[in-house]
Amino acid sequence: MSTVGPVEPTAQIQRRRKRIPATEVRERMFEAAREIVRLRGVTISLEELSMDEVVSSAGVPRSSAYRLWPYKGDFVNDLLLHFAGPKPDWMAFSAFDEETLMLAAEILLKRWGDLSTTEGRLRAADEAIRVAVQRNFDAIAESPDWQVYAALSATARGNSNDASRSELVKALDDADLIFVHQMAAFYELVGRSVGLRPVEGMTYEQLALAGAAVVEGLAIRKVLLDASGGPEGPMAAHLLATVPAPRGSRPAPWSLVARAYRGIFFELLEPVAEWQADEHVRVAIERVAKHGPNGSNKMKSQT
Repeated sequence: MSTVGPVEPTAQIQRRRKRIPATEVRERMFEAAREIVRLRGVTISLEELSMDEVVSSAGVPRSSAYRLWPYKGDFVNDLLLHFAGPKPDWMAFSAFDEETLMLAAEILLKRWGDLSTTEGRLRAADEAIRVAVQRNFDAIAESPDWQVYAALSATARGNSNDASRSELVKALDDADLIFVHQMAAFYELVGRSVGLRPVEGMTYEQLALAGAAVVEGLAIRKVLLDASGGPEGPMAAHLLATVPAPRGSRPAPWSLVARAYRGIFFELLEPVAEWQADEHVRVAIERVAKHGPNGSNKMKSQT
């Protein structure tokens, strides 16, 4: 008589031994949700995000996912916190387009010889605005990450009564502040390059906020137009039309977004009297043009 008990199927043993750690479950769930919302874009809402669909796409045990997030609302809150940061390569920082800032720096370098006169400095700033703002507008409007972040963060802010949503709103505010401070640092560098400074009572942070509101606001318009039928109709014609060059600028095609941004830029900044080019600033601009905005971090230690 055999004393050996029933043999458990090998597949069952392997499944039990391959239990996925909670940290991996979180990472895979967040990545799966990211791909789902990116595919659906700006049209997605929190109500449409299916927990079971995310679980299936992530390839994790349903029990593991629901152990971490007993309710869908718990998962959504954690997901939006993940969207908010703090990683600088995630959705919250999609509007901080390094290629735009590198392009603006390249334009200033090409016109460095014109900066000896006030007229030359203003024309250099004009050209940087004309080209770089359009590049930023296009990059934002075409970014699935930014579209989804904008849509979901707006939903979250309107639903922040409980403690978890308050935490989320704080995370979103923190992400926005990081963006504003990064842009303000770049604007200060540009101002020092072309002899401009904030008018009395204004700051580079306020310029960053106002400029982003114009570019991102018109980008949202374009995204919504694209979602409702493409660049046809009278509204798209107004938004995407080429407009006349500003008075005093050299003849060149301007976009609505670049001209609107320019109005804010020169309203909040003013020329510095008796300004002279600073070689340390040029070095910092060169660093941005070659390596991106983080390349300017050493500027202060050199001045």
